[in-house]
Formats: sequence, C-alpha cells, structure tokens
Amino acid sequence: MQPLPQRSYDSYDNFQNVASTSKAKDVNKSPNKVETIPKNKNLDTVNKPKSDVNQKPKVIIVGTSNTSRLNTNFLSKNFTTTKYTAFHLEDTAKTIEELKLSPAPNVIVLHSLTNSLKDNSADNCVTKLDNIVQTTNKKWPSCKVVISLATVRKDKDTYNNQVHLVNALVRNHFIKYNFVSLCDNDNY
Repeated sequence: MQPLPQRSYDSYDNFQNVASTSKAKDVNKSPNKVETIPKNKNLDTVNKPKSDVNQKPKVIIVGTSNTSRLNTNFLSKNFTTTKYTAFHLEDTAKTIEELKLSPAPNVIVLHSLTNSLKDNSADNCVTKLDNIVQTTNKKWPSCKVVISLATVRKDKDTYNNQVHLVNALVRNHFIKYNFVSLCDNDNY
C-alpha cells in the first residue's frame, strides 16, 4: 500500500472552503472546456456547454441519524450535497465501497464515529476510520475527506470520557493526511 501524502497541519479547514477549493482545481483541470460564439451580430453572448454551467462541487455526507435530518437544500447553493445513512463505521465502510460516483465527489463527510464507540474501543474506532479514509482516497484520489468527530452525550459520563479519548486519538492520527480535515463538535 502506498504511503499517503503528509500534511503540514496548522488549522482545521472550513467546510465550504474545502468544497470551493476543490471546485477551482477541477475547473482548471478540464481539458475539453469549449466556448462557442453564436453567428449572430450579438457577440456579447457566449454559450458554454451545460456540463460546465451546472458543474458544482459534489459533497457526499455519510453518517448517523444526526445527518439524516439535514436538509441539504439549505446548506449552500454553491455545491450539491447527497446524503447516505450509515449508523456505524462498518456501515460507512460498506457505503463507501458500494458507491459508484462519476465524476468523483469533491468532498466526503464522515459522521459515524459516535455510535461505533458504544461497541468498540477508541483504538479500534481509529483503525476502522483509517481503513475507510484510505479506501476513499484509493477510490477517489482528488477527494477531500472531512471527519466529524464524535459527539458527547448527556446520558453517561463514562461514555463522554471515551468520546474525548477517541477524538484526541483521531486528531493525532489524521494530522498526517493532507486531504483530511476534522470537524470538532465539542460544545465546551
């Protein structure tokens, strides 16, 4: 397995900046961009192919019931968003493996860590998450990955300790990947 690129990690990337940065890179790489000027006398009109006009960055969200309630129409008009429900990391891995997307998504958001922490150790969760990230990177090398960190719960203090532990391990582990950003959901 090839080593993944290293990242100089100075701050968390803004979600919309990641999407818009990816869009700018993809537009510049398009070798068959064609503009046609109509034969009429109004030379101010330039028609672009529909594929270029409607091309917005594609964001995929794979996550728990928390993400299923998101209304993607209100996230942003600057990118298109598709959601997939995956309650645990195993479901997330299966979803990523089964997705057949063309063109590749610009950003994939993963929010499945919280539920998996109930049945797995923090170390095991990080290992499973790393496998998902590497599968994603292998499948779509230009795609950015946003990992939504585990969220605390009011019902159990011991569980919250596990949440803080796994979040620290995820921060430490994924600092080395330049295509991974973290979304911190801590309300403290």
